[in-house]
Amino acid sequence: MPDPAPTAPGPLRGRLLVAILVTVLVGLVGVAIGVTSGPTGDEDRRAPSSSPAAATTPPPTGTTPTTPADIAGFPSSTCAPATVAADSALGLGLPRPARLAQPGPEQSAFTAALGCLQRITGRTPILRTQLPIDALRRTSATDDERSELTAFAALLVQHGAPGVVSIRSHDFTACGSGDRPEPEERTSLAAGEALGRCQYPSPELYRQLFAEIANAVAAAAPNAALQYTAWNEPDHPDFTLEPALGRNGAARRAGEYWTQAAAVVGADHVLAGEFADHDLATLLTLRGAFVEGTGGVAPLAWAIHPYRDLTAGSGFSVLDGFAKAVAPAPVWDTEVTPRLSGEGGLTGDPSAQFARGGALRSALAAPGRRVVLYLLTPPPPPATRVADHWDSALADREGRARPFVCGLAGLPAADCPGDPAAYG
Repeated sequence: MPDPAPTAPGPLRGRLLVAILVTVLVGLVGVAIGVTSGPTGDEDRRAPSSSPAAATTPPPTGTTPTTPADIAGFPSSTCAPATVAADSALGLGLPRPARLAQPGPEQSAFTAALGCLQRITGRTPILRTQLPIDALRRTSATDDERSELTAFAALLVQHGAPGVVSIRSHDFTACGSGDRPEPEERTSLAAGEALGRCQYPSPELYRQLFAEIANAVAAAAPNAALQYTAWNEPDHPDFTLEPALGRNGAARRAGEYWTQAAAVVGADHVLAGEFADHDLATLLTLRGAFVEGTGGVAPLAWAIHPYRDLTAGSGFSVLDGFAKAVAPAPVWDTEVTPRLSGEGGLTGDPSAQFARGGALRSALAAPGRRVVLYLLTPPPPPATRVADHWDSALADREGRARPFVCGLAGLPAADCPGDPAAYG
């Protein structure tokens, strides 16, 4: 029989998988990255009390990460403080949190980047990861999303960090072509059953699966200030929703998912949109479709992915234009990398990437700049996974900071010797 529908929203702590996740969490914290941890704050605080801006407040005493001056070519304690508005913040996107428990370039880059962003803003960086909606249903050893959820929660606890959990498309397959099946909506799943290839949930099933994830994360990191996003880049043609529903239809469905997620954790804890990089006119069209999906309810915060040249006037005009359209709701830039796209085009030019980091540094003085930077690059083959071919992050494959970092940190470009980001 299908799993029962989730009950009405209530306290998240003490629900699904508490015993299992806490047991695993204790083991992971014991081997987690060597950054000094401290108190995580008020025992009753699970999320910002009124709005996403609460996630950017300075951490309580004891949570400041400590790092050596330089780790593997990635500056940390030398990063210069910037002028940062009270409600602006920086964060790190962690595609595979479980890998950070293993010594190597990724762990070193994380440790150094955490310290660098801490110095730039004076605040604990936000940590973001992506999980598929059926993360707790997957049982294959080669597709272990449970360990990613647990590892991410361990990092939130260890560093007293606010977190963003982005619900991503079930897979990254271009469905409906070649030997790939057509996208299919599922309205129910049996107990323990995961979604199949190219399947996506109905709104009702989405709510059930979302509640499983939200309960598990809250149980494993009960004091973390948490935000969620309803569906990562529903308008992207490589993901399952867009081929099934069309770009605007996918945005409308994502709005329906937002409604379901908001019913579980509260509307002030779910970022809307999380659209891929587009010009302003397209973003506004997608925003309209999304709000149609919510039944006309205006979300309290939005997210977009501006992979564009922020040193050009058109770059910030897109961000600022979208922010103006959705005001007074804040806009989070939940994916930003050194790579340039959109009107800027792809480029591996080190000086361009250095300048882009500098432009973002200056932009932090403006209210409401909440920017999450991609941290990790794929490990060398054969460890690279199919979904890890995204090499446009802050660090290169050796864990060295790319030129973008020094622009952001107010340092000479020579202090960031990493190979420039060139692939995305």
